[in-house]
Amino acid sequence: MVRYAFLRDALIRRLFLVDTLSNIEAALINFFVLLYISLTYHNVFYLGLNIAVPVGVQQLTYVVSNWIDRSNKKNVILLSISLDALLISLLAFYILVPNTSLIGYLLIISLLSLNGNILNLALGALYKSKVLSQEDATELQSALFTIFQISSAISPIIVGGIVQIYHQFYLVLLVVLALIIAQLFLFSSFPNISPTNNKTNDHRILDFREGFRAYKTLIKKDMLFLAFTLQPVFMAFVMGGSFYLVVSLLFGISSFAIKLAILEAFAQIGVIIGSFLAGIVKLKTGFQTYALFTIASLLNVFVALYPFYLIIVSLLTLAGLIAYIAQVNSYSYTFISIPSDVYARVSSLINLMRNTSGVAGTLLLTYLASIYKPDFIYFISTSLATFMSALMLLSSKIRRATLMKTSDS
Repeated sequence: MVRYAFLRDALIRRLFLVDTLSNIEAALINFFVLLYISLTYHNVFYLGLNIAVPVGVQQLTYVVSNWIDRSNKKNVILLSISLDALLISLLAFYILVPNTSLIGYLLIISLLSLNGNILNLALGALYKSKVLSQEDATELQSALFTIFQISSAISPIIVGGIVQIYHQFYLVLLVVLALIIAQLFLFSSFPNISPTNNKTNDHRILDFREGFRAYKTLIKKDMLFLAFTLQPVFMAFVMGGSFYLVVSLLFGISSFAIKLAILEAFAQIGVIIGSFLAGIVKLKTGFQTYALFTIASLLNVFVALYPFYLIIVSLLTLAGLIAYIAQVNSYSYTFISIPSDVYARVSSLINLMRNTSGVAGTLLLTYLASIYKPDFIYFISTSLATFMSALMLLSSKIRRATLMKTSDS
């Protein structure tokens, strides 16, 4: 059977190109935030704040998810890309002005996060209209995850190198702005690929209950869907700020920017391999999925027990490989299970639950790490994650559930 057969569709190929540029942009911004705050404030709580606040604001996506489902996706995407260009320009101006407050910086980063989530939902809805089988969905998510993780692995080298050599953060933002302009150019020539959904009157565009009702229906008839959507909520809480705890162990070492970039890049190598292998090694049962999640979480426990630079790099690489084989398969199962007409609403609701939990966990973990030893807090969080993954294996319904299905369009 031909792999990635869905890529024969011209629209999907173009979406991949736009999505690739968007992923590179997001990866550059993610590491930009990490490095800028690390070098400016040297405070682990501020690191947590700069992930928690934007992710919290991102949850406003659910407010407009009904509008996304019912709107022309081309218009939503063009508007989102244009707003990205404006926000990046404001961020560049902000960091060039001396003695600016952290609040303004957080506001811009938060709006970028919110806008990026809207773009992802609109792109996801377009993919959803073309991908009908679990196999196609797994290969699609494998490709998308691999692209994003390759971008995440390369971006620390780009950002770290620019800052280390030129000592200018705004140069990174110029690169990002060029990527956004390229996205705008590519997508502006798209046809009107999805007409507005007029099944519901305009006054119900902000009716939040529809997303809850659709999600409730799905979890009632599918135990594995329930597990794949609620377990990440718990994991986000106990592991939300975990990487920032690892980063805090490096404060004060020589060549911090380069070593942090190397750590980030190597951590992504395992994720890249895992994301790619997920499109080949397609998991068939819930047991296989949660067995891999448990092994990956256990490797993170050893990172806490032996917090030495080379051990951290090695174990995070292996843990990422194993976890993403499972994660891509579980994500594709969730993707294919959501009906197309409520895709944005259900997806944004799931993200709302997971990210709200992640915000709380990140703030709690980084705050505790500023009081106690970061490696001790990391040990507690990774142990809880391991326990949760192992606990899912006790359910016979989850162990025996199959991942193979067709789209509930």
